[in-house]
Amino acid sequence: MHPYPDGPLFVADVRFRGIPEEYSDLPVLDGWNVLGTVVHSHAEQGPVVVEVVLDAPGEPAALLKTYESEALRRGWSIYEEPRMMQGGFVSDTRIAGVTLHRNGRPLLRVAASPRTKGGADVRLRLDLQPRRRAAFEEHGLPPGADLMPALRAPAGARLSRQGLGGSGDEWHADARVATNMPVSDLAAYFSGQLIDLHWLRIGGGSDKSVAWSSWRIPRDGGWRAVLLVIAAFDSGDRSLSLLLEREDDRESGGSSYTALSSSP
Repeated sequence: MHPYPDGPLFVADVRFRGIPEEYSDLPVLDGWNVLGTVVHSHAEQGPVVVEVVLDAPGEPAALLKTYESEALRRGWSIYEEPRMMQGGFVSDTRIAGVTLHRNGRPLLRVAASPRTKGGADVRLRLDLQPRRRAAFEEHGLPPGADLMPALRAPAGARLSRQGLGGSGDEWHADARVATNMPVSDLAAYFSGQLIDLHWLRIGGGSDKSVAWSSWRIPRDGGWRAVLLVIAAFDSGDRSLSLLLEREDDRESGGSSYTALSSSP
């Protein structure tokens, strides 16, 4: 007996090496190879999301620029995504993306990332019912969350994000990275990215196991930060933390915001 007597609430229709005819007007550039399509449908609402996986020759950013031009020529427009909390410690893998729309709906999200043997992995996600997301997006980004920078891990280092969030006067990002780089070198690598953002280093130090640095953020409100890199038990893992806080003791009165609890 099926666990749901009236049938499943959601179903997925998978098609290999092609796109269903009713979605054949999705922009696909010449030379791109369609590996497969999945149509996610609701039992009552019908198709909700269409996902297409493609293999494409070239560099992701250049591919996305060409795709965007072709989509605009076909009547699509650039969609400005509601702001979500970004930043924290991120992988060195570059993922390029753009979101398009046609008269407000549906939304077409396009992402491309490099393949290890050349070319790009391209994903198309057609959201047929984007208004379902509006209640979650209309609240926008809490004050102060936009200060969190994106700190890219060294090339080849495997990074696991552990947390990204906070509230009002304090924001944090945490991660673990698999690398044998000395903590002082790894801290210097991230510090260079903060200097590029015009953050001012006001203190710091290191030994074999721990490296730390304190920073002043060039933004009104008296914001400061601490970067911490820890090597535990001489293993090949490093713990990373970046804490941002406002120096004055005013109560924010705002609610907490969590963008990420953990991810591989």
